[in-house]
Amino acid sequence: MLPVIVRPWVESDTFQAVLRNRAILGHILFELNHHLPNNLAHYQSKRIARSPQCFYYERTYSLDPNSFKLRRLRFVVKDSDPSVLEVIWVVVVA
Repeated sequence: MLPVIVRPWVESDTFQAVLRNRAILGHILFELNHHLPNNLAHYQSKRIARSPQCFYYERTYSLDPNSFKLRRLRFVVKDSDPSVLEVIWVVVVA
């Protein structure tokens, strides 16, 4: 399993995107470090057109377990170094 580096600005922007909820942020960081490397072949096919060394990792997260408040985040992951995955950007899709 490849190690994953989440850049500090990505973590900060993600924290803001999930309404400063530390539990959700912890869940997202866990997924980035475990789900992403374990399912890498599935996500690597989603290359960015002008940046072939990067791909998208997109997931939807619940902001509130008692309602339908959802947040879809798209992470840009750089895999040009074969020994590590680097999460370099996050975009709030919805």
